Amino acid sequence: MIVTLITDWHRSDYYLGCLKGSLLAAFPNVQIVDVNHNISAFNSAEAAFILQRVYPCFPAGTLHFIGVNSEPEPTQSLVLLKAADHYFVGPDDGCFSLIFQHTPVDACLVLPLEPEPSTFSAIPSLLKAIQIIISGYAELVGNAHQLQKSWLSLPGYDNNSINGQVVYIDSYGNIHSNIDKELFDRICCKRQYEIILSTPFVKIHAISEHYNEVRSNELLCLFNSAGYLEFARNNDNLARSEGIGLGAPVRIKFLNKYT
Repeated sequence: MIVTLITDWHRSDYYLGCLKGSLLAAFPNVQIVDVNHNISAFNSAEAAFILQRVYPCFPAGTLHFIGVNSEPEPTQSLVLLKAADHYFVGPDDGCFSLIFQHTPVDACLVLPLEPEPSTFSAIPSLLKAIQIIISGYAELVGNAHQLQKSWLSLPGYDNNSINGQVVYIDSYGNIHSNIDKELFDRICCKRQYEIILSTPFVKIHAISEHYNEVRSNELLCLFNSAGYLEFARNNDNLARSEGIGLGAPVRIKFLNKYT
């Protein structure tokens, strides 16, 4: 079995070592894949953004673990769910509602808490999830726990505007928004538009197809391979040059009123 890991644990602490060692001790044939351990602290929406784009690239049957906000609370549990022929373990804090906006969840099970309190319950929860899957996931089948929904990273819109936000900044300083092409096309209806990023001073009036459509250091936006609106400065770091961070507003104004 392949197990992917997305966490905010970084690599300087012992958490990853404990998790990987426990996994291999219990299941020596597990193949562990590190996807990202540099998620901003407690930012499960950022983890959801990455996992939504990564998981379809893995083989069916892969188990994906989100280790962000992974300590259970009275109002928040860790869940195991199955969707699109993949398995997922993570907090029921709204992150999965972001990942599966357009994909049905086949089954969802709340993972039981350990009888003895622990400050690192992600390990026994993940081991329990793997055991359920290996044993034929009988405990998972038929379970339909209602996942919590998150509206934090979903864009708002009306007939003449879309209001989104920056949800991810990659290592090149490219800025990824939560506005997808399907929503843009549905609201746009071939009208002219103005895209405003973070401040009124960053405005774009055309969407490019490729990064090299503009000259070096020029600003552009495009719908990336995942179908979301992305901003970049060709051969430069846009986030650094404009001082733009996570959560910055992205607004699209359509200049002709919708009729």
